[in-house]
Amino acid sequence: VYTYNRKKNEWTTPFNENPSPQFYDHCHFFDENGTLYMAGGYGYYTAKKHIQRWTAVRGWDTLIIQNDENFFPRSELLSTSGLAPGTIILGGGRGNATGLQESGYDYLFDFWTFNPTTRTLEYMDSFKPDKGIIQYIAMATIPRDSLLYAAALIYPESSDNPIKTRLIIIHTKQRKIIPVGTDLP
Repeated sequence: VYTYNRKKNEWTTPFNENPSPQFYDHCHFFDENGTLYMAGGYGYYTAKKHIQRWTAVRGWDTLIIQNDENFFPRSELLSTSGLAPGTIILGGGRGNATGLQESGYDYLFDFWTFNPTTRTLEYMDSFKPDKGIIQYIAMATIPRDSLLYAAALIYPESSDNPIKTRLIIIHTKQRKIIPVGTDLP
């Protein structure tokens, strides 16, 4: 983590720490108070399930999270503002129950609500399409309508066909996935 000093016009780091090789492909997000968090990641042949919080005094603190027993270790996790005030949605990514690379990683379709104040995770649902292999690559919320918008890569069943990108609406209350428009090449 670096901070920018406008008066000196330079970037500095408050700690002499090297980037951790344990948290590649993590996601980061801010809570409503502007606190920086990091979740998931990959390093040393293992996917992570950690949720960490940055403080200018100590750097990264790994938090003890309630209800995370079924939240699999994963990399390439996504985050967006939650549907309820003060919450964050975490979902998707690649991983497995053990986090070990040698066990093979699967695309994950489960979505969770994280409450930074209570440090709890609440399972929302699994939003896996009926057919095809997809990977969620971005998402945003419309809280008043309980909607998630997601961009996903659609992997073809045959290597002769190209990978496409699809915009998807996820109705969290109706538990539906609805494609929007046509796929992009």
